[in-house]
This record gives sequence, C-alpha cells and structure tokens, in this order.
Amino acid sequence: MSHKNQFIFDIRPSTKIFLMLSIVVLVLFTTLEFLAPGQLGKTAAFVDFHVFHLVGDYVRQGNVAQAYDFDTFQAHQDLLNPGEKGFMPWTYPPQFNLLLAGLAPLPLWLAYLVFMAATLVIFIMVLRKLAGEHFFLVFVLVLPVVFVTIRCGQNGFLTASLIGVFCLLLLRDRDTAGFPLGLMAIKPHLVLGIAILVLLKRKVAVLAIAAATTILAVAVSTVVFGVEIWDAFLQSASDSSTYLREAQYPLFRMTSVYAWLRSWGFEANVALSGQIMMALVALGGLTWVHFDGWETRRLLGLAVLASLSISPYNYDYDLCSLAIALALLIPDVTRFASRNEMVALVVASWLATGAGMMVYILPQTTISRVEAWTKVGVVPSLGAIFYIAVAALLIRFAARGQRKAVARHPAAAPV
Repeated sequence: MSHKNQFIFDIRPSTKIFLMLSIVVLVLFTTLEFLAPGQLGKTAAFVDFHVFHLVGDYVRQGNVAQAYDFDTFQAHQDLLNPGEKGFMPWTYPPQFNLLLAGLAPLPLWLAYLVFMAATLVIFIMVLRKLAGEHFFLVFVLVLPVVFVTIRCGQNGFLTASLIGVFCLLLLRDRDTAGFPLGLMAIKPHLVLGIAILVLLKRKVAVLAIAAATTILAVAVSTVVFGVEIWDAFLQSASDSSTYLREAQYPLFRMTSVYAWLRSWGFEANVALSGQIMMALVALGGLTWVHFDGWETRRLLGLAVLASLSISPYNYDYDLCSLAIALALLIPDVTRFASRNEMVALVVASWLATGAGMMVYILPQTTISRVEAWTKVGVVPSLGAIFYIAVAALLIRFAARGQRKAVARHPAAAPV
C-alpha cells in the first residue's frame, strides 16, 4: 500500500467501536419495534420478518402450502397490516420453511432478535476471516445494506455467510465447500456464477457434496410437508414471474438490469433480454479469467460478483454478498486503487446498497414526481447501475493485481 493512500484505509479504533455499538443499538431498537409496535412515536412498518414469522406459524399449524397461494397469503397479510397497500408473495423453496419452523414457537420480537443476532454475528465472523485486517473497511463499504437487512429482518446475512464459508473452504481446497453451496439452494440464483466456477475448476467432489446436500434437504422437506408442497411452490414461482413481468414488485429495491430497464418503461421481454445479456457478459468474463489463469481468491471474488449479475430477481439485501466479493478482492483494492478510484468505489458501493433505502426517506410528493418520469409509474431502479460501477472497479483492481503477480512470477503465467 502506498503511503499517500494510507489514510484512505485507516479507520480509527474509536470509530470502529462506535460503528459496532451503532449496529447493536439498531438491532435492539428494531427488536423493540417488534415488541411494542407503534409505541416509539410512529406507525410500525410491516416488513419481511413479519412474513418469515407468519410462514413459521403456517408450518407449525401444518398448512404451509397455503403460504404459496397468493390470494390466501395476501388476505392474511391484509389482516395483519390493515389499511396498507402491498403484498409480499412467498416463493422460497420448501427447505427454507424448515428453518422458519424453529422460530415459530417464539414471540415475534424474540424470533427476530434470535434470527438477526445469530445471522449478523456469523456474517461478521466470516467477513472478518476473509477480509483480515481490512474487515472494517469492507464493512463500511456495505454499511447501507447492513442497515437495510437489519431494518427489514431479511436473510441477507445468512446467505452471505453461506457463500463466505464456501469461499473460505474452497480457498483451503476442502471438498466440504459443497455443504454451504448445497444449502444455498434456498436462493440458488445467488450462487450460479460460483457453481460455474466450481465446474470450470472441475471440483467434482465439491459438486457431488453440494448436490447430495440439496437432495437431502429436498427429501426432508418432502417428508415433513408432503409431496404436494412442490406443486404449491412451483405455482408460486409461476405467479411470481407474472408479478415481475407486470412490475408489481418494488423495482426500486431491486439491483438487476431487468429492474432498471423495466422501471423506465421498457417492455418485460426487452428488460429480460438486457438481463440475459448482462448474465452472459458476467459468466463469459468469469470463464475467460479462469482460463487466463487468475488466482483462486480473485476468481472467487469475481464469481460472487457474477452471481449477483445473473438473476432479474435481486433485492438490495441480497447485496450482503457483495461484502464477500469485497473481502476476497480487498488486498488488490488497498494496493492498487488510487485516491480518486477509492472515493468512486465508496460512493458507488453506498449507492448500490442503499439506493432503495433512500426512497423511503423521500417525501411522498417527491416520490410522485419521480414516478412521473417513468412510463410504468414506479420509482426508477438505480441499484444495477451503481452495482455495475462497483463490479467494474473491483475487476479493474483485480486485473492490476493479477498482472503484478504474473510479472513477479512469469513462469506461473498460462501458456
């Protein structure tokens, strides 16, 4: 690291303590909102974790298939959240319901605290292991998505932790990396690029363990919920595709090229074509750098970035996985980023992970004016543009690091 850029990467101990205390306070404050809704001077929001707990109740009552029926599930949500527009469909694979079953017996506030505290602590531990001395730098770069995930009670910390554990194990050339990869079947679109990399590296044992883990989880889910749960899940997935085509989801919270194009009034087919092109570029680039002989750590970082570029259905909280890519590539960032590039990375990362959150801060009159810009009458989705900027910068730094490594050890360069 050059001396002139040293100040960019240094974070004072007092700032680190304040940062972590702030995160703890935020978790406790959100827990209090679940415990005593409406008692903190504002109306309590109906957020994702309400849906998680509700599905857990369905599991406990033995009728979880009803959660996949959009009409039934919307009616139940309307009862819990009267007077508010909006609906959160349930489209998770049945194996995710097994986790929620463990939270169902707990009251809502305690279930949230247990789930959020556990997944956040694991996320921090994994991130610290991957990022080493630059943990706080990485954490600051993704701070908005940490805030978003805590406030809505989503599973971004869980999925990022599974991806992080996979990366840690693969860096050590452990076949057991297949276990967390297989568990990511709860959100398979977040690991498609990683799976491609495993195929390219011909890690047969890793793939076999991942497949076995997924099959076992599917089998357990089938035994617990019955074969009919899969019909309900597939119907829900089909209905979800219709919702996405009709721009019924909050596109401003999505970070895909599809959401960006769709929110500006492009037809669903055009937006999907743009998403497919983005996916092909991401996977094609990953394949190229693999055959170019890039170091495994860099390849894993780019594989995580590629995975976040594939699906049209990516939310802001899914960018918790961006922290894993940053942790893998942070050595190149700190060595090869100029001062201006580092500032650009911070700005782009904050906007990518926090663009959706900022909409909630805008006054309703401002939102209405912004919606008037688009043909579909929704707030434009900007996350994808800033995410692409982050990815481009990280690829740039990784390429500099790879060229430096080849220059030092030319014998290791591919023939």
